[in-house]
Amino acid sequence: MPPPAATAPVVVTVANLLPHKGYDILLAAWQLVAAARPDARLLCVGSDGGILADLRAECQRRGIAASVEFAGLRRDVPQ
Repeated sequence: MPPPAATAPVVVTVANLLPHKGYDILLAAWQLVAAARPDARLLCVGSDGGILADLRAECQRRGIAASVEFAGLRRDVPQ
């Protein structure tokens, strides 16, 4: 994903990719955000709890894959 423009909103979530974390709800909501603000980006930080492939497929299905990035486990989140 290319870096967003300086004025583009970036939403970050930090949570392991687990079914009970509500990523299905987040992606449904993000679809609305992306429709209203095509320049917005969603950055999901967290280790893969076994649903990453499903989340990527859901992003494709919803047409939001270009605006969503899965960064994996990061130890530099505060920075």
